[in-house]
Amino acid sequence: MKKGIVIIAAFAAILCSCSKSRYNNDPVIIDPVEDSFEFSTANVAYYGDYYGNGGYNYALQLLIVYGGATVYLQFDLNTPATGTPLLLPKGEFYPLASGSTDCNYTFVKGYTDGSGNTYGSFYVEEYSQGNTICEVEDGMVSISYDGKGTYAVDGWVTIDGAVLNFCYSGIPTVYDNTTPAPVPTGEFKGVVAYCQGQDWEGIQAEYCDWDLWFYTDDDNAYTVVEVLSTSASQDGIAPGTYSLDTVISESEMEYTVGPGYAVPYIEDGESYYGTYCCSGGSIVAGATAGTIVIGREGNEYSFEFEFEDEFWNASFSGKYTGKISIGPEACTVGKPARRMVESSRKMKLSRSVSRN
Repeated sequence: MKKGIVIIAAFAAILCSCSKSRYNNDPVIIDPVEDSFEFSTANVAYYGDYYGNGGYNYALQLLIVYGGATVYLQFDLNTPATGTPLLLPKGEFYPLASGSTDCNYTFVKGYTDGSGNTYGSFYVEEYSQGNTICEVEDGMVSISYDGKGTYAVDGWVTIDGAVLNFCYSGIPTVYDNTTPAPVPTGEFKGVVAYCQGQDWEGIQAEYCDWDLWFYTDDDNAYTVVEVLSTSASQDGIAPGTYSLDTVISESEMEYTVGPGYAVPYIEDGESYYGTYCCSGGSIVAGATAGTIVIGREGNEYSFEFEFEDEFWNASFSGKYTGKISIGPEACTVGKPARRMVESSRKMKLSRSVSRN
């Protein structure tokens, strides 16, 4: 059997616990007076009218690996409700003044509540031993666009009284975090089964690896369940109960696969496989626990499944009874097996970081 550790590398990596003070009282890894960050990655989450002031709200996260640490600079941005919401907002942004009702082109300064949760705009250093965090006290963010897809972000912030200059140039990844995409559940329209052969190393018993695509009338809403059939036959899936065998601890998942098992959602570099469901072109839940029951009489199948995503606090279930198509030749939904999903799971960017 194959056994491994999978790190769930969600965009909200800064959810790891951290302290407002420096980790082990070490200084910041950069000299804010002499150094400036040229960030390599930008991610944006659109939250709609999050504060109820009639405008748009965004979380902008800039990222770089620097000096042995991963550094994040995150802003809580407010703009007027004009233009295309899912484009990175353009303009110059300044701190929102206390008590001000004019939120346009402002960012919320960092603040920490009594429970140690830091909100608004903040700076994070992520070490292998843990994280540190500082509130953004002041600054300016300038965002411009060349009309061809490339954005430029530059400005300065004050953290612990020191000024840090920063810049970024590139194409940011933008996510819609306004309304969660609906998870496809219930009765599915059909099933396409793709035989992957015996592509798991170290399994001695006979088996056949199957990707089962449960599809709906919407090509962007479907569920994939990967099972290792207890039969090596490529003519169909052996009936039985296929469960996930996983152990979850913080951000890690240890899993076991073999004949009679279902496969959890796994990220391997830029590839995605295992058991998950998609809606709106994004993965909205990946299985970490659950079961699928498969019945068969001749060419007729019955499927009933229920899975949970313990990392994303989501669940998905469904059923289908009838004949199935064996892909890829018989595939009617035009989706290859074990493909690279075009977009990762819906961004769960945290609006805060919390104290140990």
